[in-house]
Amino acid sequence: MSSWKTAGAVGTFVLAFAVTSLNLAWSEDTKLPNLDVAAARAANDAPATPVTQDQLNAAAGDESNFLQTNGNYDQTRYFPGKQINTSNVGKLHPAWIFQTEVKESQETTPIVVNGVMYVTTSFDHVYALNAKTGEEYWHYKHAMGPVTTYCCGPNNRGVAVYDDKVYLATLDSQLVALNAKTGSIVWQTQIADPTLGYSETMAPTAVNGK
Repeated sequence: MSSWKTAGAVGTFVLAFAVTSLNLAWSEDTKLPNLDVAAARAANDAPATPVTQDQLNAAAGDESNFLQTNGNYDQTRYFPGKQINTSNVGKLHPAWIFQTEVKESQETTPIVVNGVMYVTTSFDHVYALNAKTGEEYWHYKHAMGPVTTYCCGPNNRGVAVYDDKVYLATLDSQLVALNAKTGSIVWQTQIADPTLGYSETMAPTAVNGK
């Protein structure tokens, strides 16, 4: 699992590379997002399954999922899967392409839970995708409040998953909990004052329900 940034191009794509289900993400850019609309467009509910604390604790050895932004609580960025190796990596080819609505850089890591991929973009969009086909299950657009400044561009570095929720930290310093199946808001709370120059671009970390 990998992510990296490419700035100032023409469209944002998420690709799944086969021989296996390993997913790599890169970004170029497309049209500006609508920052006035908070919506989860749920054409189909995602077949999301709850994530337990035991799963998060064991994420470093999980060959079927990628449950944390840097792979595990130790932040190693290592994926233990063995299907892709030196003997077949040269045979990888694009299995699908997904284009987002957001014209900006990309600094996110996809989170994969039992075949559902959660990926963020700049300006605090979240997409739930079928990791095998690239089909979009839902798309959440954050209704942005006041943002006076941000340190490194309007990037978002990913979500956290726990139980039946997906957690997003936003540029206007809110923490938002989304329903993993539908993308609808379960709750949101202000965690800092954006008028004092605070903004959030990092992925949250979930531990024991907090």
